Amino acid sequence: MNLRAVGAHDEQAVDYGFIWPEVHFLVELKTLGSSHRPGQLTEYLVRARHHNPGPSIDLLYLTQPMAAAIPDDMPERCRFAHLTWLEAMEVANEVWADSTDPREVRCLALLREHLDREGALAAGPTPTKRTTAGEAATANDLPEEWEQVLHGAVLAAAQAAAGRRTAVDVPEALVTDSAIAARLRQVRGLLEDRIDGDARLAGVKVWEWTSRTGGRAYTEVGERVGVELRLTPPSTRTPV
Repeated sequence: MNLRAVGAHDEQAVDYGFIWPEVHFLVELKTLGSSHRPGQLTEYLVRARHHNPGPSIDLLYLTQPMAAAIPDDMPERCRFAHLTWLEAMEVANEVWADSTDPREVRCLALLREHLDREGALAAGPTPTKRTTAGEAATANDLPEEWEQVLHGAVLAAAQAAAGRRTAVDVPEALVTDSAIAARLRQVRGLLEDRIDGDARLAGVKVWEWTSRTGGRAYTEVGERVGVELRLTPPSTRTPV
């Protein structure tokens, strides 16, 4: 939907516009956080309000996990909401996952596959935790069998850096570990530290897939417990 400038004739385009007499609902989609432009959201609202003085203007920003500031110039009778693709897919799964229409099932599967490939279903970046000398031992206090999982995770990260989407493999024997969820979080944190410190792994994303995300697990253990760590290759697409 084209939005003309307030004082000129140039145009900017929001991805979708749903028009009712009393409400204009604008939707902007992003799968690459790097394609976000400062001031973009404010500009959309200002333009939409100037040329459409009557209806309310609602803007939904649908993105991969990222920080999106509320527009700093919110015109009168405008509203803004930010939603991640992960949250949107939870809604989509509730609506269409059990559909008997093969077209709907295929559409949902293709959307999930595309978003997964782009890394848009990641749970979001985990802030790097700086540990003190006293905390460092706790951060690395992994049992030997989980040290092997971490070693395998580093190898999987190298595969992801080469362009392969993969997941961290966990031996079936560890399914009985009552602390498996906490161990996976620990492995994720240590793996992200390795990625941050190795230029060969730059850009690899680590995120947590769960059965609520949709789709099937990559690993047998992930299928059994409904959770696994996935690794997404660095994006090679040029932001549009």
